[in-house]
Amino acid sequence: GSDASTYMVLEGNPQSINTALSGLKYTPNLNYHGSDTFTLTLSDLGNAIDGVKQATAKEAAPYSVVITVNSVADPPSITKPADLETDEEGALTIGSSTLKVEDPDSADGTQDLTVRISLTTDGSGLLKLASIANLTDEAGDALVASMADSFTLKGAINNINLALNGLVYDPAVDFAGVAEIKIEATDDNPTVTETLAVTVNAINDDPTITFPSSLVLNEGDVGTPNNLLFNPDSDV
Repeated sequence: GSDASTYMVLEGNPQSINTALSGLKYTPNLNYHGSDTFTLTLSDLGNAIDGVKQATAKEAAPYSVVITVNSVADPPSITKPADLETDEEGALTIGSSTLKVEDPDSADGTQDLTVRISLTTDGSGLLKLASIANLTDEAGDALVASMADSFTLKGAINNINLALNGLVYDPAVDFAGVAEIKIEATDDNPTVTETLAVTVNAINDDPTITFPSSLVLNEGDVGTPNNLLFNPDSDV
């Protein structure tokens, strides 16, 4: 095989082969941990003795080295969609597994993580989780609310992803601009952070009129209603 492969064959004089082997490097596959074995076989290829080619090659007994790759805690990762947009007062569902957390140390998703998700733009609205089953808050108490401007989720990766897959962002009334959703994930390693921006487009709101429901006056008097307010557009 070639350099940087799972096997290779070296042919040459002993000095050249030893030079190559002196810097031999073993690189485990990404996230692999466990045992591996490096095996070295040696043959003289029937080289000549006193100028006479030998009919049979001589081989040394194979030499094996057992390599133990210890597991280390890898940081989690966050997958998020590209930045999104919605219209003013139009709730936006973030689904289809486009927002999720993973950990290379947990292929089956049963490892616990802590995920914090929050709206960092003041007054921009609320978030609604798709599920709160089998999740706790920062204090370890079972989650009881699914709608707020921030959450701390603690639990198995699979359960956290059930909460995130279908997350709803509900803009505040008359809010228009960019709302930022911050997602943090940690398994006691350094925290990883991603930010998802949602652009809320302004729409033309209906005009409103504020008028008293009744007016009382004496016979012959002229009445002037108080608190009469005409707002041609709440966007103005």
